[in-house]
Amino acid sequence: MLNMLSIELFMNRHLQMPHARYASAKARVGNLEPITVSRTRVASGAVRKEMSIAMSTPSTPSTSAATEPTPPPDGEPTPLPPSPTRTRYQQLADQFLQAFESAVAIIPNLEAPHATTVNFVRGNATAPMKFLVTVTSGVEQHPELQALGKLDATAAQDKIQYIQAFRPLANPVAAFLKSLGFTVNAHQASLTADALQVYDITKGLARDPGSAHLATLAAMMKRDLGRRGRRSKKPAAPVTPKPPATPSTTPTTTTPPKAAAG
Repeated sequence: MLNMLSIELFMNRHLQMPHARYASAKARVGNLEPITVSRTRVASGAVRKEMSIAMSTPSTPSTSAATEPTPPPDGEPTPLPPSPTRTRYQQLADQFLQAFESAVAIIPNLEAPHATTVNFVRGNATAPMKFLVTVTSGVEQHPELQALGKLDATAAQDKIQYIQAFRPLANPVAAFLKSLGFTVNAHQASLTADALQVYDITKGLARDPGSAHLATLAAMMKRDLGRRGRRSKKPAAPVTPKPPATPSTTPTTTTPPKAAAG
């Protein structure tokens, strides 16, 4: 068993430590008992053994780690990820809708068609404006007509101004609505024509044994199309020829000419 003197001589002769490190090591050695050296060696060996075991053991993935997304069922195409932001066209539509709502708010007293008033409006909105202006002016100029209480000249003048101001807007707004609807339908028609071609090609390829995986996609296209092929035109009704006219069998009588007087 090593004693304090042998440890000090060993460190002084063989390690050749500088003075500061030697003093620090000597102070540590001075506080240790002889048996502590062997326990320290055993402990360090155990630590090295534990470290080697830990390094050789493969680490298990943490349960908190993000799991991979579940693949779709067999035959189902991978769905497109949702768009995190609105598209350019959606942004333009939002801007237009905001401006449209602001413009609509400018026009006062808008009325929606109603079942109880639609027939009345349709039957009485065809009178010429000249007639309405003449009647309103006559009520304003003749007190006896005002006394009837059938027409308020002030309210009538307000309605005439309303009609003259906002009726010109109806035609361009109606034209815009018609153009917008046609443009949207044109985009859908163009896309539909291309999509139907892809659908027909997919059905043809699905019949090939080498492209059997397209059969499921073709079935999904058919399901989402939701119709049984294109509508066939009805055959024109056959025209029955008219029978030829038959000569009349009724005998005709002829009147002999009268003899000339002699």
